[in-house]
Amino acid sequence: MPIDRRVIDRYMLAMDSDYPRYLELGNWRCLRPQWPHRERFARSLIEDAASIADADLETLLEGGWRPRVTAAWLIGVGLRTTFRERIGTLLLDSEVCYAGSGYWFALARFGTAEDAGILTAYLDRYLPQTGLDYDQGAALGALLHLDTRLGTDPRGSPGRSVGDDGGMLVRVEAVRPASSGVVRVHSPLGTVEVLWQGAAEAVGREHHVEWTVDEDIVWTVNARPSASAAPALREDGDRIVFRGQLSLFEDGGVALDLGGTSILFDLTGPPPPPESGADGAWVEVRVARDRVSLWPCVL
Repeated sequence: MPIDRRVIDRYMLAMDSDYPRYLELGNWRCLRPQWPHRERFARSLIEDAASIADADLETLLEGGWRPRVTAAWLIGVGLRTTFRERIGTLLLDSEVCYAGSGYWFALARFGTAEDAGILTAYLDRYLPQTGLDYDQGAALGALLHLDTRLGTDPRGSPGRSVGDDGGMLVRVEAVRPASSGVVRVHSPLGTVEVLWQGAAEAVGREHHVEWTVDEDIVWTVNARPSASAAPALREDGDRIVFRGQLSLFEDGGVALDLGGTSILFDLTGPPPPPESGADGAWVEVRVARDRVSLWPCVL
């Protein structure tokens, strides 16, 4: 059953920056102090969180990852604690990729021992499943936030360890002209020049970083199988080439794993046929340089 278009347009596709709301929530860019749209985006999100009807939130939660992550953020910002059980069920079921970031935000925002218990149950279920390690560092981060807030120590559970989810460590070097916002990035996988989204004074140092790419994957156009089974990063003219392992999700989402660092994409056009073996395969993705951004992590 299709989702009510009015709800999608009003809440998920709201344009309070250069991109629809769900994209900004999905990559957490809205939380960065230097983000130019932060005040406008936050004001609109707070207003919608206060006014959205419960029925519209339920409608969003019935969709794929895009409406679900939007709903979870609205629930968290608006402190709609009546949705706690629903959020917990969706988190434990983990039916779609990417939506988990919204669930963790909502539970961290609620801030009670019950919410910490839901996160603990999620980690108890999924940490032992080493093939299902998507974004568990963020779930641990939410749990550590509640640990600090509540004065408890959920990390003390037997068998649990907290990993380093701080992103890829790179050295960022200035290029000319500095006003272009482009930096030279020296990483363990290669050296490229991309857009820097951190503070200007942070250039010239090492940082743990996250990569974002504002270009969809089109199979056989900008993404193809690779003969090499090793992560890499390089330039090819005005293109940045990422080599990593591809993961395909049922709702059209794509993740490219670069030796432990994941980059999220949307898939445009027909998906790779099952016989191609693309899911889990080593691939190269070529994207325009000006579509690639580097964000410093706050550790």
